[in-house]
Amino acid sequence: MDALPQRYELARAAHREINEDILPRMSRTAVRAVALSLGMSGAPLDEDDAALLTDCAFYDHLVGGRNLVERHAARATYRTGSVHARVLDAMTRAEMTVIEVVEIVPGVGARVHDLLFQRERFLADCLLGEQGYPGLLMAARLLDLGDFVMTTGAPIEFPEEIAEFLRSIHEDAPRDHEASAADRARNATEVLYFATVSRQDVGRVVARLSAARAQVLAARATRGVQHWV
Repeated sequence: MDALPQRYELARAAHREINEDILPRMSRTAVRAVALSLGMSGAPLDEDDAALLTDCAFYDHLVGGRNLVERHAARATYRTGSVHARVLDAMTRAEMTVIEVVEIVPGVGARVHDLLFQRERFLADCLLGEQGYPGLLMAARLLDLGDFVMTTGAPIEFPEEIAEFLRSIHEDAPRDHEASAADRARNATEVLYFATVSRQDVGRVVARLSAARAQVLAARATRGVQHWV
């Protein structure tokens, strides 16, 4: 743990440089597509909104079945085994999920529980290690670097009511972490939709999810239908 902050800073610096390499290849079409999927098309954007759209354009807009990060990885010439190569590999496997802070490690990050994939991880994030608290719920896209994960950008606070619903679903049926790029993109759109639901709409969304869940369970009981909802 003593060396983890230094390894995190090296990984974060490499991540920034890779993003700078990718950014010129991001198309307006990709940005418009993800803005539309998130209900942000035509809306005034602040700095956080712009960062979110860029992140989604990198990971969730597919061309020929691959996202922008995967297409960059196919051309990249980072030295095998270098920090840049390891971070880029993690970027090709990045997954949007919902996490709950279990324990803060000051100055380093936090131990978190992944609600969708049902696993415990250590999230390296010095700011979270200073300002976070147990029970904090966040939507975040995670890069898996072995003994720790880090986010692709700023996490978004997640509604407790929807998180409770997701817990009830995924405790016995975690999602598949070997999903395809298309599956990961659909998952990200869903998680971000839930994360950005307005407070007045949370109850309506939970009710809709509960009704859909009841229908799925009934289908399973009568026909053995499998579904992750």
